[in-house]
Amino acid sequence: SSATPIQCTLETFDIGQCPPYVALSYTWGPPEVCETVIINGRPMQVRENLHAVLSVLRNKGNTCFSEDATRERNLVRQHFWIDAICINQQDLHERGHQVDLMAPIFSQAACVIAWLGPESRDSALAINVIRTGNPRTVDEVQVDQKVYVNEYSRDRHRIRSALFSLLARPYWRRMWIVQEFTLPRNLLL
Repeated sequence: SSATPIQCTLETFDIGQCPPYVALSYTWGPPEVCETVIINGRPMQVRENLHAVLSVLRNKGNTCFSEDATRERNLVRQHFWIDAICINQQDLHERGHQVDLMAPIFSQAACVIAWLGPESRDSALAINVIRTGNPRTVDEVQVDQKVYVNEYSRDRHRIRSALFSLLARPYWRRMWIVQEFTLPRNLLL
């Protein structure tokens, strides 16, 4: 349940000898708003956006990898690499060292989840248009070219608004997304 604290175990691995893991690409969000997670039995403050994605992964993780039923069931028991948790943010030397490892971390991840933020009213429409390259809505049926043009024309404003809303999110303003998007073998939005 959402009232149950999120609990994680922090383990350390050499980058060349770690088990398969999921890397998380996300924005930190404002430092004023924090939530508590439990890491190795101890409370740790994380920003609201990270807490939101961890909650989604815990509660709905089984929908993240729908093409692979085995991975579906095991997502909540998966190894994750999350910068705010895996890097000691108070240690400047460690932070600098970890920045040098970003390329191998994201290229060697079994999967990278790009968390754009909590779902909004029109997120599914925008993601569908991007995924399919087709501006038609999911439930629309194309009978002939005329029907398609009429449907597209009627929904064009809603589709355009959904895409602009998705692309205006703070996630896209981060410089790190270039490597976080281009290096992974598998990327999940």
